Amino acid sequence: MNICLIGMGYSNPDIDNFDYSLGLAYIQAYLQQKFRDEIKVTNLYFHSDQLGTYKKLTLLHEILKTEPDIAAFSCHCWNMETLLSITGLLKDIRPGITIIVGGPDPTFSALQLMERYPAIDIIVKGEGEEVFTKIIDRFLNHRDHSDIPGIVFRKNGSLCDNESINIVEDLDRIPSPHLTGIIDLGKESIRRHVSIETYRGCPFSCSYCNYNRGSRHVRYFSLDRIEKELSYLLSSGVENLFVMDPTFNHDISRCTTILNYLKKYNRSTLVHIEARGELFTGEMIDLMVEAGITLVELGIQTISESNAAQMNRQHNIAKIERNIALLNKKNIHVVLHVMGGLPDESIEDLTGTIEWCVLQRPATIVVFPTGAFPGTVLKQKQERFGLVCDPEPFYYVLKSSTLSVHDIWLINETGKVLNLSYAHGYGTFFYALKIRCGCNVMDFIKLFIEKFHTEDWRDDLYRFLEKTLDMFLNCYKVDSKNERDLLFNVLRYIHVRSLLNESVRSCDLPESLKDMELSFSDKARLVQFPFNVRQFIDDLRNGGAVDADDYRGALNLVLYRTGSKITQWKVSDRLYAMFSLLSRQMTIDHIRYFYDSPDLDDFLKSCVQQGIVECSSGRA
Repeated sequence: MNICLIGMGYSNPDIDNFDYSLGLAYIQAYLQQKFRDEIKVTNLYFHSDQLGTYKKLTLLHEILKTEPDIAAFSCHCWNMETLLSITGLLKDIRPGITIIVGGPDPTFSALQLMERYPAIDIIVKGEGEEVFTKIIDRFLNHRDHSDIPGIVFRKNGSLCDNESINIVEDLDRIPSPHLTGIIDLGKESIRRHVSIETYRGCPFSCSYCNYNRGSRHVRYFSLDRIEKELSYLLSSGVENLFVMDPTFNHDISRCTTILNYLKKYNRSTLVHIEARGELFTGEMIDLMVEAGITLVELGIQTISESNAAQMNRQHNIAKIERNIALLNKKNIHVVLHVMGGLPDESIEDLTGTIEWCVLQRPATIVVFPTGAFPGTVLKQKQERFGLVCDPEPFYYVLKSSTLSVHDIWLINETGKVLNLSYAHGYGTFFYALKIRCGCNVMDFIKLFIEKFHTEDWRDDLYRFLEKTLDMFLNCYKVDSKNERDLLFNVLRYIHVRSLLNESVRSCDLPESLKDMELSFSDKARLVQFPFNVRQFIDDLRNGGAVDADDYRGALNLVLYRTGSKITQWKVSDRLYAMFSLLSRQMTIDHIRYFYDSPDLDDFLKSCVQQGIVECSSGRA
């Protein structure tokens, strides 16, 4: 019997870098342990952006090459429509094939999917390893499968639902796809991004999440097995290891044990986790550094206590804030997740959450519209909450009692702008806007959308951000391209480095700094100046207090040239004025004025008149 397992990742390779599905690898390992030579299993994994123009044709071609008797699809909100759209065609081309579907979305919308896609024969609800193996056993022995718990199937033209949701109680019964070689670490593309689970289930019950539905009961892989897997993976040249647990640190004792395993075996692998920000301790964070944890994803969703309570989400924002500061100090990159469009949430609530996130100095902020997923309390109560939701994946909220369609659209665009901005190295600039200028980031983004948002908005965004940076430089006649490039890099340096998953070390400097030292070696060497550039960059990275005098010293280091006609004090005056602009209240109206004013001198004079800029020499 030929069995083809089919999965598909996100279309965006920046979000999903994996070359395999861990869930399907578990199923394959379980099947091969049970049936060995009785079956042949092929595990296919696609990214939709890699399928080309004729996506359906490519999918059909790859699946049919395996000559499958059974095709089994792992469906999530991001791939379900694409995968299920070919089920009818697959059956037309290969009439005898049996089509089986599983995954979180089919689990909670099984009957609707069976009605919509008549080519589907069976839907497996919940965790698939044991129940899928039972189905294959019945097929091999030509026995009826209708009494298997946790499946929906067709019988005599009717749909039958065996109602229960499958969970695997003893996770160690599932063979490790890593240790059995199902996941081939001999392939460089696989070694780059490897995933692992240490438990299943969730101890929390957030209303917007279906992960805990039917599986709130937490079950663990044994610590002995986890140690063996980590020892093997970390000695095999894995570059990035993603721990897929929804809350890695929910059990402090177990978390500490696993961190010690990582500390013991990890030499160079970058480890990524998802966690609850309020559950960290100082000791745990210290151990995370030793274990090689480089990135932590925190689901903040909202800082509004009332909005959070509405979703049965409780967290201690003050404690999260303290722990993020500790993570930043240890150069562990923090990714903050925010949901826009929660019940009773206003634009002001969302703005408050985003502004708070910016102040935490994360590596990235991810903002996305709320989705009313099948099986969630949010979906069940959507009318009570006054939500209008898209019935198709991703089931986004399109309107609520407090947010219009335009508001939701703005939330979506804000998320895209923030994601691209941080990814391109502008996180530090957003922080400067907030701290030095007093500008709300949401207002800044709205300004971009109003003035520059076109079909080519990605390029427009980068031009907008660069132009805004240039505003501060042009106002003070910083004309040299080398100087401008250097200043630009100082502002963006940390976030660019974070993209490379590298910590800031005392010996690291932007390339432009190195270039400046070489190109001006006859006139000025950076090391001749008392100001510590490296410390300045570290202070920016760690969110430390950096005042106008510090900025003056840093930029004086850059602009001052020994032997030039411009004396150090004249340069200092000009630089002090420049960073007074940043250190005093600069509102979004001032930035608007800049974009609307053709004369930069007029803009600068306006700043002086309004007391935004101070200059001891009287020159600006």
